[in-house]
Amino acid sequence: MYSKFSLYFCCIMFLMFTFTVSAQTTIDTVTANSSRSVYKSGSEYYDASTADPDIGKYSGNIYRTAYSFNVSSIPTDATISQVKLLYFTSNHSCPKCEFKVTRVFLNSTYSSFVYNEMDTALVIEKDITYGSSSMVSDMLDSLVEDARPNGNIHLGALSQNEGTDDSDASLTLKIEVTYTVPSYSITADNNFTALGGSNHGTMKIDGSTQTIPNNGYSFSKLSGTNLTLEAISPQTDSQGYQRIWNTTSCNESDWKRDGVSKSNNQTYTFSVTEDDDNTTYKANLAQVATTTNGTMSSNEDWFTDVTLTGNITVPSGVTLTLASCSSVNLGDYTILSSGGTIVVKSGANINPDVRLQTGSTIEGLYKSISSALSSSTTGQAVHARGAHTLSSDLTVSSGKNLTIHPGAQITFNDYKEMYVYGTLDAQGTSSNKITF
Repeated sequence: MYSKFSLYFCCIMFLMFTFTVSAQTTIDTVTANSSRSVYKSGSEYYDASTADPDIGKYSGNIYRTAYSFNVSSIPTDATISQVKLLYFTSNHSCPKCEFKVTRVFLNSTYSSFVYNEMDTALVIEKDITYGSSSMVSDMLDSLVEDARPNGNIHLGALSQNEGTDDSDASLTLKIEVTYTVPSYSITADNNFTALGGSNHGTMKIDGSTQTIPNNGYSFSKLSGTNLTLEAISPQTDSQGYQRIWNTTSCNESDWKRDGVSKSNNQTYTFSVTEDDDNTTYKANLAQVATTTNGTMSSNEDWFTDVTLTGNITVPSGVTLTLASCSSVNLGDYTILSSGGTIVVKSGANINPDVRLQTGSTIEGLYKSISSALSSSTTGQAVHARGAHTLSSDLTVSSGKNLTIHPGAQITFNDYKEMYVYGTLDAQGTSSNKITF
């Protein structure tokens, strides 16, 4: 019979011009602590039922109601220009009766506390004649501003004629908040230059495919609205290599905001906030670049299975990185540095795993221990890991250095032998032995 409450937001926003968003958000709080009607009968206090009035005196009982609103939907960076209190009374027979609205905190569950707090609390508006209308409320404006961080406002309502019989009424309160929302400048970009060099490829922004200029694609977005960025995969970069959204455990693609990783999802949706102003969101697509024969022309990150078809040279200024999830089959070929950089991440699988190093610098990856020893010079060492089968005698000549790492397995075919005239460093441990 008697209605309860709702909360309305009317949002006026500015972008290139002023316009009104027609959609309104109504928040009805249905939990018992959020809308509470209480009444006094004689000297006793009770919780009212939904069939009872909201305010006024009825059958000798005096009714008052506390309303709870959540205003967290208003962005914290919005500028509130006006707050209205909307009220609707019904089921009453006292057209000249008036009511008032107060600010309450509902810090107690006792009916008597809730009832009495409404009459002693700060008055927001008073002398409101029963009926249906609205009023601009500066006091309510302040409450909304203060409540936005936490989101809750509690208002008490009571009749100013509650000493009069039949002053009862049902009451619905609404709060209408008009505010402006700022727009923020955002740039979207890919981490590569597309084939031809004229742009940075494409991506989807809020479902629309955009060509990304070489300095990124800049646009404005309203605070509090959702932005969806979707990386397009595959694409071709300026070196002719494929760029993909990589979901494997190493070299995993992600979205970065000003260099800080935000998401590994190819489609990334988030609510725009003040922190996004003048930032760049970049899609980091992995380069599927696998030179399997010849001289590399640019940096390459290997994170898949790669089988060589010939010898590879890493020239000066070029870096080859074998990611932790890569698996490289050298076969009968080598990967040699002619001034470039070879990086092998922990976990990378190389078959066979023979590295010629100067200190920690990798000079080359070789097809066999013997071929690496033959190529080594003063100050260099050959590092053998994993399993190796020797089909001929192995000689570590004077001045040569061979390091066999923990867990290595060295198998000699047909009674072949190892002769050491240089240095052999076998690094097996009790828990990770070397097997000959």
